[in-house]
Amino acid sequence: MPTGSSTWPRVSCGSETVRLPELQVWVWAWKLWRTRATQALLSVLGVVSGVGGLVLVLAVGAGAQQEMRSALGALGSGTVILQADNHGALDAARLARIGALLPELVEQSTGVAYRQAEVGAGESHPGRARLVGVDSQYASMFSLRLHSGRFVTPYDVVHRSPVCVVGARLGRALFPRRQVLGQVVQYGASWCRVVGVLADNRTRLPDLEGVGVSASDYLLYLPVTTIVGSGSAYALDEITVRFSDEAHLGAGLDSLRRIVERQRAEGEIRVVVPVEVLRQKHRLQQVFQYLLLGATFVLLVVGGTGIMNNMMLNVLSRRAEIGLRRALGATRADIIAQFVSEAMVIAVAGGLAGIILGALSAMLLGWVSDWQTQFSLAAGAAGFAVSLLVGIVFGSYPALQAAAVSPVRSLHEL
Repeated sequence: MPTGSSTWPRVSCGSETVRLPELQVWVWAWKLWRTRATQALLSVLGVVSGVGGLVLVLAVGAGAQQEMRSALGALGSGTVILQADNHGALDAARLARIGALLPELVEQSTGVAYRQAEVGAGESHPGRARLVGVDSQYASMFSLRLHSGRFVTPYDVVHRSPVCVVGARLGRALFPRRQVLGQVVQYGASWCRVVGVLADNRTRLPDLEGVGVSASDYLLYLPVTTIVGSGSAYALDEITVRFSDEAHLGAGLDSLRRIVERQRAEGEIRVVVPVEVLRQKHRLQQVFQYLLLGATFVLLVVGGTGIMNNMMLNVLSRRAEIGLRRALGATRADIIAQFVSEAMVIAVAGGLAGIILGALSAMLLGWVSDWQTQFSLAAGAAGFAVSLLVGIVFGSYPALQAAAVSPVRSLHEL
């Protein structure tokens, strides 16, 4: 084989005659890939969809775990909520009675009353907000953090003090350019002075249907007696009980149900365990994850098969190139590495697009539903690794076929 620069073999690529020294073989390969851009795009779509589905599954799983941790951190695993379906079914007297009857089991209990009202401050009227009538135990029960000021005290509850604590977003909406603490807020026909501002709720609590667990950012907290009136038996909408240990949950639930059954005539009362509701929700999410994982596997196989078919076509059309490289000293291992690398490039390109698609899908799912999703670098790394694996697995057979091409026979095709 001549070695002078003017005597390199020439091969026709379309209407162009290309000189083929060692380094220019890659240029020719790139031109061949460009001529099959549509085929490459179609073969990579399965990888895009498969990796995107995998990233979405991991984001949903991470969000579910974060949601569970947030709920357990805010409520505790031994928390039970009694909800009144009829006004007057729960009251302060029953709250006190629960603590007295179950002193060895109950660690903490609090009563809540809910109202809706138009809120405003001067010229600022952001609209309706949820009013939450609470006692001094509420903040510690639900792990609320204060940005400034204080929470409702026993003195406020006893004396029906016209004070309130505002959520972070509500405070910014009412007083966008002023210090919130110490300002006066009007709700309905009444008013209250802000004595505390909650910190931003960076960790979203799960919005459980039928359970009084919701984000605190847009709520107005007042002494419960300020909302419902004073006395020893003011009406409550919910009573939240935290048992001293999750091991006491079973016995505590039985005792609570007996207390509720004895006074069923006063109205319907539901006993809800928030963590159990959350676990049921997560079981539904797991079913969705398993279905999506199955679809992801199928899409990855389809995408990998498309890459393999495309690479096989390349092997057939590049037999002359393969023979020339072998004649110039390339080994079978070099040919295998070249074709596997090309398959990996195609798969990784689809994988990167799939990671972006999966991250955007996770954001969209979290926005349109109450599912919490959390994209992480680990999910992106997993998507990248899977796309690499697809390239290696489905590029190996075409690479072996290319390495088996006879150099002598293929050079006759030049």
